[in-house]
Amino acid sequence: MEQVRHLPGVASAGLVSALPLSHRESISTVEIKGHAVTKDQTADDRVATASYFEAMGIRLLEGRFFSDEAVPGRPAELVVSQSFAKFFSPHEPIIGQQLHSNDQWHTIVGVVADVHHSSLEGSPRPTIYGPFLQTPDNHGYLTIRTTSAPDQLIASIGKIVRSIDPTIAPEHAGTMRQFMSESTSARRFQTVVLSIFAAVAVFLALVGLYGLMAYAVKQRTAEIGIRIALGASSARVLAMVVSRGLALVAIGLVFGLAGALALTRLGTSWLFGVSPADPLTLIAVPVLILAVALLACLIPAWKAARIDPVTALRFD
Repeated sequence: MEQVRHLPGVASAGLVSALPLSHRESISTVEIKGHAVTKDQTADDRVATASYFEAMGIRLLEGRFFSDEAVPGRPAELVVSQSFAKFFSPHEPIIGQQLHSNDQWHTIVGVVADVHHSSLEGSPRPTIYGPFLQTPDNHGYLTIRTTSAPDQLIASIGKIVRSIDPTIAPEHAGTMRQFMSESTSARRFQTVVLSIFAAVAVFLALVGLYGLMAYAVKQRTAEIGIRIALGASSARVLAMVVSRGLALVAIGLVFGLAGALALTRLGTSWLFGVSPADPLTLIAVPVLILAVALLACLIPAWKAARIDPVTALRFD
């Protein structure tokens, strides 16, 4: 880690036993001195260096980071996540309390921001961070925040690892963006499929509305011809046909939005970072449908406005 820190473009580097979205889990039973212990008192357990939080951009909310080096006569220090503090000590400060782990009592010295470790969709679990160098894990991730191209750094880091121990073979070398992309691949596929179905639905609505309006104009050819013969302007005929079509769409939107609001909770598990009754979506979709409907109505309306009264009366 010291050699990596001296590489060009490295802003910070740290170690952690389990990287977010790496599919590695370690769960421990939590016992806080002075608090009753229940069966559901568990938390994710990781060991890391203090520099890991800086490398990953995990903010310190309260207190301080632990010391990497053990201090004789002083209990080992721990840092916990924000969700841990809210769950296990909602009514009093968590900093300074004693937590039992690995047959030892440890002092909580800091609270850091939550991290989505298992997936980006669920709520972050309570997490405990211990000092990596005091309790080394047999599996570790080297995390690096860099200002240069990651590919160049990965090659340089590989050389450093091989120079220390040629038998060590890194399991994975990549960026957090790649981890996130792999984690969301299933959801992206679902989103693409749903988007295709939505586009097909809008297209069918456009075709259906166009056919309906074209048929309505054909049925009213004589009436429109008489209106034009009596002095109705093209603009008025155009507005009459378009308003009729948009009125039908408006009625459909009222029933559609009511049905969407009634059934929206069924799709909650498919959503992330957006509420089931998202105002932007509920406004944008009707506007899109109205725009499509206007497009579908304009062509029959334009044809209606150009009807020759004499031809229309002969048609009747």
